[in-house]
Amino acid sequence: MTSKVFTVRLSFAATAVLISLALCFRPISSITSSNDTGRYVKNQSQACALPLAGGSWVTHDSTVVLNPSLIADPTASLSLRIFDWIMHPACLGGEPRVFLFIAALPLPLSLLVFAGWNREATVLIACGLLGSSVGFEFMTNALRQGVALAFLLAGFASEKRFIRFVAIALAILIHDSSWFFAPLVVVLAYRKGALTKKTLLLCSVPLLVIVLLLISSGLFSTSSEMYLALMTYTEAYSEAPSVLFLLFMLCPLFFIFLIRKLERPRELSMEEPTAFWYSTSLLVLSMILFPYITYRFAMEAVAIQAFMATRAPNVSVRAGITIAAGLIINFVVYAFFSKSVISLFYA
Repeated sequence: MTSKVFTVRLSFAATAVLISLALCFRPISSITSSNDTGRYVKNQSQACALPLAGGSWVTHDSTVVLNPSLIADPTASLSLRIFDWIMHPACLGGEPRVFLFIAALPLPLSLLVFAGWNREATVLIACGLLGSSVGFEFMTNALRQGVALAFLLAGFASEKRFIRFVAIALAILIHDSSWFFAPLVVVLAYRKGALTKKTLLLCSVPLLVIVLLLISSGLFSTSSEMYLALMTYTEAYSEAPSVLFLLFMLCPLFFIFLIRKLERPRELSMEEPTAFWYSTSLLVLSMILFPYITYRFAMEAVAIQAFMATRAPNVSVRAGITIAAGLIINFVVYAFFSKSVISLFYA
């Protein structure tokens, strides 16, 4: 690692730590708030084993009693148990601020490890992503999806087939949204020549069999769990988002791609247009079939597109500044109208 790369990475790491520290001292809202901080704190406190936590955590409105058996509770969803296990080091702090700090780290850590840091534009795009509405949601409100995204980015970046497979498998198990973006990893690997048609076929057949076995055996989800998830989605997304809101959440995806596309004479990397058209197709289908959660897919699509830009070999500082400015402006507008942001700071 050259001194230049080390300096750029260190600058981003310092920025990420400061942002994470600022976010971890936010008010802990009620579990009924539109922001999920209170619900996540309550869930994490229940997931901590009593000998490690040493007591209960207290929110602003109630005391949460620890339940040392939740991690092994067979009625809890598999994805929730994996998330609780990954977040288990937060139990050592004995209070929710440590959990909120650790939960904010997956996105910046994945960028720090897997982005391309041999150019100055990377730190601009990465910091812009952290300061965007997407980064805000992943670091405060969509914590499980943020952890899953970190593993998904690891799958995109890894050159080793086994590590790529493990990373994608963990991403899929942690959050459902990863099921829809995991095929993009395979598409990119095939286009780069890392997978042949024969290998792709040989891998797809047993993977499909495993998925069917998991579903039929009830290991991945039971009928009661599926019903509970359906009720949760129905309550959480009882109001269909407006078309204007969906377009607003989609803007950063098109903005990042447009800035890179117009950056002449520099050419796009192979990954950037592939990721863009894949995400766009997925989002169109989601808006038609299930518009209630389209913004969740939009968040992931924006993060992936920004990640691809950080790894592009020819992105300029000018493009980095433009992309970062656009992402931050997007958050400023978002902050004025989002109940999630308002409840985050005012509980």
